[in-house]
Amino acid sequence: MGQCICCFSGKSTLTDSLVAAAGIIAQEVAGDVRLMNTRSDEAERGITIKSTGISLYYEISDAALKDYHGQKDGNDYLINLID
Repeated sequence: MGQCICCFSGKSTLTDSLVAAAGIIAQEVAGDVRLMNTRSDEAERGITIKSTGISLYYEISDAALKDYHGQKDGNDYLINLID
């Protein structure tokens, strides 16, 4: 059986990348900022100790969905992300 994503490293880097794609932080610093590590001991140790959540709004264009043939209900998405 495969591992869940919570068992892999890189979750904070992925979170930074998604936050950068939303325009909240610069792409150049994504992965280094570790935006969701809000505690001083997390910053010092470079690890996530307590989870932090953020909601990201995403709108995908019709052009990007031109090859998608499944059901959809609009092009707006609210992504609730916990790191």
